[in-house]
Amino acid sequence: YVTHDQVEAMTLGQRIVVLDGGRIQQVDTPMALYERPANLFVATFLGSPAMNVVHGRLESTGGTPVLAGAGGLRLPLPGLRVPADWAGRELALGLRPEHLLRADGDANAFEARVEVVEPVGSEVFVNLRCGDAGLVARLPPDGLPRTGDTLAMRVVAERVHLFDPGDGGRLDPGLS
Repeated sequence: YVTHDQVEAMTLGQRIVVLDGGRIQQVDTPMALYERPANLFVATFLGSPAMNVVHGRLESTGGTPVLAGAGGLRLPLPGLRVPADWAGRELALGLRPEHLLRADGDANAFEARVEVVEPVGSEVFVNLRCGDAGLVARLPPDGLPRTGDTLAMRVVAERVHLFDPGDGGRLDPGLS
């Protein structure tokens, strides 16, 4: 069965072949594709809203990994385990909207400005700006933020995906 509809593929398929330009990118179960994409193409192809992708350099602040990007972007990533020799490495960080959470009072929070609020019933998609990065968060509908608000947010670092910014291939910290 062939479909160009990712939702249809995810709901009907037991195994999915993801193609790009006629080339196989990954073959796996729907959840394995979603949770462990082989590359940036697969990561951004599956999921709605799409995975956030932020480019930056890996740094450390007080022992906590931080992704530093354009426009003053600094995303603390407590809990992310990376080899020490990755310091200074350029990365493309993939972050699903459900792994970006409100974090009032959290020492590892970062500030983001609300650009758009999209209530869709049982959840809300909040478009945020942090440095030069645009991010989408999937949040519960209680305590709706307003456009222009500044929110304290945090990344669920254990759920981020790391990719090589050059070829888009998945990077596994334990295999470097």
